[in-house]
Amino acid sequence: ASASKDQGCRIWDIKTGKLAQLLPADTASGLTYRRCKFSSSTELITLQIPNGGRGSSNIVVWKANKDGIGGVWSVSQVVAVSKGMATSFYLTKDGKYVGLAAAD
Repeated sequence: ASASKDQGCRIWDIKTGKLAQLLPADTASGLTYRRCKFSSSTELITLQIPNGGRGSSNIVVWKANKDGIGGVWSVSQVVAVSKGMATSFYLTKDGKYVGLAAAD
């Protein structure tokens, strides 16, 4: 998976190298993707940051309805994690804990 400044998070098929799915950012709330990591084959964790650096940054948990590639991803949980610009996060191997780096 990759996050980009064009406000999308892309899930890639590693066998073909082609785009499997695009997860659009929640532009209505002024958020864009900063980072993304898989915690399992059916769970993706994303860090969404406020455009312009004002507002809360969110950790968003996405779940796939089946094996991630080709599955339909939907938001499972959203947690506001920083009142300012979060820059990166770390996910433990078991997927239970998230460490966060923020500019505030």
